[in-house]
Parts: sequence; C-alpha cells; structure tokens
Amino acid sequence: MDNDAINSLTKKWTANLVYCFEDFDNETHSQRLSAYIDQKPLDKFKEANLIELTKERDRWKLTNKGIDLLESIKNIYQSGRIFPLPLPFRHYYINCKLKYNMKIEDGKIYDGLRETVLKDRSRDVRRKVADYLEYKGKLNYKTATSLAKDKDPELRKIAAKHTVASLYWEETDYDVIRYMVENKLADRLCFEHWVKSDDETIRVLSAPLAEETDIDPLLDSLSDESAIQVLFNNPEWVKGKRAVRLWRRMGGENRRWIMSFMWDVPDSLIEESLAEPRNWQISSRLEEYKKALQTVARMERLFAKGSEIKRKMRARAGLSD
Repeated sequence: MDNDAINSLTKKWTANLVYCFEDFDNETHSQRLSAYIDQKPLDKFKEANLIELTKERDRWKLTNKGIDLLESIKNIYQSGRIFPLPLPFRHYYINCKLKYNMKIEDGKIYDGLRETVLKDRSRDVRRKVADYLEYKGKLNYKTATSLAKDKDPELRKIAAKHTVASLYWEETDYDVIRYMVENKLADRLCFEHWVKSDDETIRVLSAPLAEETDIDPLLDSLSDESAIQVLFNNPEWVKGKRAVRLWRRMGGENRRWIMSFMWDVPDSLIEESLAEPRNWQISSRLEEYKKALQTVARMERLFAKGSEIKRKMRARAGLSD
C-alpha cells in the first residue's frame, strides 16, 4: 500500500484509532473481543473493511486489507521516513517506538530519521526525532548544519554540539546563546559578533566569553542594571581602577553593590564609600577585616619570633610575612 492510499484510508483517524489499530501488531493479527471497552474504533475499522470476526466469533482479526495497511505502516516505521504519514501515526511512532527504544533491524533507519527531522511538518515530531538521533549518536554534521539555521530554536540548540560555531554568529535567541555559552560551544568569533549586537541582553549573555581586554568596553556598552547583572556573575572583575570607575559611574543600590565586591582599591575610594549615607556594605567588610586581624593575632601567639612553621603556614595560605 503506497503513501497516498494510507493517507486516504486514515486521514481522519484520531490517536485513539491509531493505538487500537496498532494492538493488532502481533503474530495472529487478532485481538479478543474483551480487549475493547470502546466500540467506536472497531466500528470505524469494520466500515473500512480492515477487521472481521473470526469463525469462533470470539476475536477480531485483520482482513487482508487491514494486514496490508499494518505491514505498510510497519515498513515506513522501519525506514524512519515517517513524515508522509498522518500526524497521529507520527505521534505514536515518537511516543511509543522511539521512546521505548524500538528494535533497529536496519541501520538505514537513521538516514530516514535524519530526513524526517528536516522535512516533518510537526515541531514536536522533529524535536523528539532530533533528541533520539543525538541520544544514539546519529545526528551527523550535514543534518546538524541544516538544523543550525532552522526556525525552531530548540533544534538549533541540539545542532550546536554537532556543527561549527560560525553558523551561530547571527543567532538572536537568548536560550540558544545561553546554551552555547554554558556548554562551551561558542568561540571567540561568536563573542565578537554577539558583543556588537543592538540587543543588550545578547551582549550580557556573551559576557562569560570576554577576555581581560574586552571587559571595560563590554561594561561601558551596558546600562547600569545590566552591568551589575554581569558583575554579579563575575565579581572578580570589580577590582582596581575598574572598581573606581564603576563606583563613580553608578549610584544608589548599584553603587552599594560595588562596595560589596570591589577589591584592590585605593584608600581614597574606601574613604569615599564610608562617607556615603548608607555604607553598611563597606563598613561591614572593614569590621570583618578587623575581627580577622584580631583572630590572627590571637592565634599567632603560639609561635616564637622567626618561627619557620608559622612562615610555611602563612605561605600555604597565600600570605607573606
């Protein structure tokens, strides 16, 4: 039975009809009468001359036409080229066959599945087939390269592991960019393209790819709120002259956040911070430092002057005499 005949015969089938028909996929192509509570699917099959009662009238069995339809669908399933089938059959395939790791009789099925992921009209079908191909290690470079420019961002994400990063220079979906950055799939050239984007969120997402010389231009291109968002994930950037510039640039809560994380800054900035009306961030850090010094002084009473053990322990802690 060819695709046109299959579609003509089953074009109005629901998911329930498909699941009931697939119940006949066994050695006898039959089912007991008691297996069915809902009579409607059976009426549909009888009207289409797909099933008939056995002589004993205790079972339904497929007619020759029904067997032809079932075997034709099975052959399509085994080819992987399911995209010509009606949607309920394709859903059955991805939710039952693929989900439960159907037996692969011919490795060529992966060629058909790769064709399906490119040609199917259902986003859900394409995503699940792509997931299956990736799980099996069968999503090849050629297919991934096509998917990298697909309209569906989820498919672009799946493809990112299997193709070149240059295909994503013009990427605009936040989730795709975040996924590539977090999974170390984006390279230096991706950053150079994304950091020039007119979309500030894309520039923020590109921040983890920045090198030392990129940090100041990147922060300068962002609003105070976005810059704080980037610095929250990279507090080690709030140091020295950069910390001074950021402190002077920002005000209010943003300035107080800078006080909480800045390091390697001159005394003048600390004094200016203490002069702020609400300066608990810097005040509490200074108080913590004072307590830490008092604790160290108390603990160091153990050692005599010039102690080698004390020197070695301070060295291991990253401190010098």
